[in-house]
Amino acid sequence: SNGRIMEIERSWSAQTPIDIGPVGAAGEWLNVWSWSPDGQTLAGARQSARRFGGIVLYSIESRQAETLSETGFFPVWLNDGARLLFYDRGILYLLDRRSKNISEVLNAAPYEIDRFDLSRDNRVISYSLTTK
Repeated sequence: SNGRIMEIERSWSAQTPIDIGPVGAAGEWLNVWSWSPDGQTLAGARQSARRFGGIVLYSIESRQAETLSETGFFPVWLNDGARLLFYDRGILYLLDRRSKNISEVLNAAPYEIDRFDLSRDNRVISYSLTTK
């Protein structure tokens, strides 16, 4: 189903969560993963009953979605608010929000990157590997 936004400091009964509407083709929704550093944009991956993947940004202000890539999962914002890390098929990529350029950061073949996270200063990546 679609993602939702709610205020953590208010009780569930005191608010109405904001639905993040469909994104992309009919029946696709946003699997939300990461807030931008300025708190104005969500990043996630497109998802439907038949498809999972494709990095999408959702503007809190305009309530509009923008597709940045056709593949990729679990985007994480860098502190500059202009770039995101994501992975696809076990490889870690860097995506520039403005140019939409994608570059490979880490290919750990013959293993696949399974999960990753960034240090607060964005200088260190931790990750887990799985066998193919």
